[in-house]
Amino acid sequence: MSDTNEPTTKKVTKVSKTSKEPKEKKEKKPKKDKYNSFKVPSKSGPRSTKGVRHIYDMIKEAAPTLLERDDVRNAFNNFVACLEKYEGTLTSWAPSRSSKYETGIKIIEKDTYPYLKGLCCRFNYEYDIWKDNNLKTRLKDESNDILNAYRPLYDLIKRDVVPYMEIKQWEIKSKKEIQICHDMIEKLERDIKTFEDCITRTRKSICDYAQKALNLQNPPKVTSFD
Repeated sequence: MSDTNEPTTKKVTKVSKTSKEPKEKKEKKPKKDKYNSFKVPSKSGPRSTKGVRHIYDMIKEAAPTLLERDDVRNAFNNFVACLEKYEGTLTSWAPSRSSKYETGIKIIEKDTYPYLKGLCCRFNYEYDIWKDNNLKTRLKDESNDILNAYRPLYDLIKRDVVPYMEIKQWEIKSKKEIQICHDMIEKLERDIKTFEDCITRTRKSICDYAQKALNLQNPPKVTSFD
C-alpha cells in the first residue's frame, strides 16, 4: 500500500510536432502601368526629355480622356523617341510653377526665338552658331526635326489643352492683379485719412494765424503817466 503523502507522478505524453505545411506562394500581381503605355520619362531620365512630363501632366489635367486614345499615345511616344535621339546635345526642362500654364505646350509661330518656337528646350551648342555656319544649318535642321515630331501630338491636344491653360493662366494673373488693386485701394484710403488729418491741422493753423493777425491789429496798452 502506497503512502498517501507521497506525490504521484503523472506520465506526460509528448505531442509529436506536426510538420508545417509549406506556404502557398502568392502569385505576383503584374505591375500596373500608371501611364497606360505612355512613355513618360522618369525624373532621372535623359536631360533631353525633362520637359515631356509637363506635356503629359497638362493633358491629364485639362483633358484626361485624351490619354485613352491610341493616336495620342503614339504621337506622344514618337515625340519622346525623337527627343531621346538628341541626348547630350539637347537640354529640356519643366516650366516653373508660376509659368506652367503659359509655356511648354503651345507652338508660337511668331516667336522671336526662331527655332523651337515656345517648347521648353534648347540645343547646347546654339550659342556657338555665330562661329560656324554649318552649326547654324544643323541647328535649323534639328529644330525642325523636333518640331515636326511634336506637331502631330500638338494638333491632337491643342483644342482641349491650350484654351484650358490660357484660362488657368488668366485666373492666376487676375487673382494677383485683383489683390494688387485691393492693396492699392487700402493704401490710398490710408493716404486720404492722412491727408484729411493734415488738412484739419492746416486749417487749425490757419485759424491760429488769422487770430494772431487780428490781435496784432489792435494797438497795445500804452503806459499812461499822471
